[in-house]
Amino acid sequence: MTMTRRILGIGLLALAATGCGDRSKPAAVSTRPFQGMALRVGIVGDSAISPTISAQRGEWEERTGAKAEILTQAIDPASESLEAADILVFPGDRAGDLIDADALAAIPDSAVKPPVVPSEDDAPAAVPDDPFDFPDVLALYRDKACRYGDQRIAFPLGGSALVLVYRRDVFENEDLAAPKTWEELDTLAKSLHGHDLDGDGTPDGGIALVTAEDDERLGVSTFLARSAALGQHPDQFSFIFDDDTMEPEIDAPPFVETLTQLRALGKFGPKGLSAEEARQAFRDGKVAMLIDRAEKYGSWNDRKKPVPTGVAALPGSERVFDPDRGTFEAATPLNRPSYLPRGGGWFAGIGKKSDAQSREAAIDFLRHLTSRENSARLLGDRDFPMLPTRTSQLGSGVLDPRSAPGVNPVEWAKAVAESLSASRVVPGLRIPQADAYLDDLAFDHGDFAASSPESALKAVAESWNSRTARLGLKRQLWHYRRALNRTTPTDTPPARDAK
Repeated sequence: MTMTRRILGIGLLALAATGCGDRSKPAAVSTRPFQGMALRVGIVGDSAISPTISAQRGEWEERTGAKAEILTQAIDPASESLEAADILVFPGDRAGDLIDADALAAIPDSAVKPPVVPSEDDAPAAVPDDPFDFPDVLALYRDKACRYGDQRIAFPLGGSALVLVYRRDVFENEDLAAPKTWEELDTLAKSLHGHDLDGDGTPDGGIALVTAEDDERLGVSTFLARSAALGQHPDQFSFIFDDDTMEPEIDAPPFVETLTQLRALGKFGPKGLSAEEARQAFRDGKVAMLIDRAEKYGSWNDRKKPVPTGVAALPGSERVFDPDRGTFEAATPLNRPSYLPRGGGWFAGIGKKSDAQSREAAIDFLRHLTSRENSARLLGDRDFPMLPTRTSQLGSGVLDPRSAPGVNPVEWAKAVAESLSASRVVPGLRIPQADAYLDDLAFDHGDFAASSPESALKAVAESWNSRTARLGLKRQLWHYRRALNRTTPTDTPPARDAK
């Protein structure tokens, strides 16, 4: 635009503002709706997501005239610093902590509906194309993981799911297929164990199984995912606690059997691995299979010498435990609920201490951040990879194939789609102190010198009962039911000293 045209445009706006020209219709003046406002975005958990969020601010700030300041220091839900944030970014397993601290505002249904533009002359209101496109969000996130009880508490940023990773060349040479059941996986690991997979003259392992204590809790997630296949009955809402009593079910038969099976499976690969060590073993060709978070695809191969890598959804079970009868029964079709670590992934909610105008701006920013276009950009961040939360993104595969050398993009996309759009999905624990409950499970699952599976899990159940009692039984039960999206007598938890 030339300077003359720019001045002319300004002059015309000024004339319109003073009432000159056509007085029958008010002139439309483009404004920045949140001019001069500043939103503070706090990160709960891993502050490494900060650059990912920060990279998407520019367009929104230009359009609205507001600023979104990313607080670089991670926020502890137990601290008063929560009050400093208008927006809270958090992993799903911290949702209970934030609700317990009364830190998240309920998000009204109007926030996820397309905007309506008023029309003239009593004509029907116009509904423009909505870049946010809420119906495109996967049902798992739209109706489950973003809700707590009957309240919507967050917008989805990115997901997380477990998959089976395997050497395609090894499977094709042996004429093998990805296992459909966990028992088939056990058999495959045993049959491949002791083979020279990388041609260095030494025998290698069947699977790199994370069994040791690990900051990522990948071993715990693997244990719970396999337990879900045996223990998440299609007719039951709850999984690891009784949702009527808050009594732990972690020492029930499905979990005991799973721990027994994982100890046996651990024989067919390196011992005592952390998540990164397991990925390294697969990368170095020392094992044929790996169970990992799907978003970690960039860690499965050496970029200089990648090998053909297949990906499949985790197996299911031909049996499932009925807690009402206390017995296992046949599962037809396979019982294959999808367990999601970290409470389902990463989310963003609105700070409850924000004023009305800040909340309005926060909703606008979160709609921008998680819109069709920008959510794809979030997934494309190599430094903080996440999984799709939208139906339209499930078939697109790895957004940047260069970051996933050797990985079959079609198989990866199919495995992720099966995991995130399964008929039954179990987001990881979301109650207050979920991380501490899960840490009680972070013992070495492959240690045969330790106590029996029954004794080990009974000790976990006792620890959970003690933790629940300290936090308040009725309060924790309220949270557990809300985290399952069940109804509760009240919208607020019982007092902290309730027992």
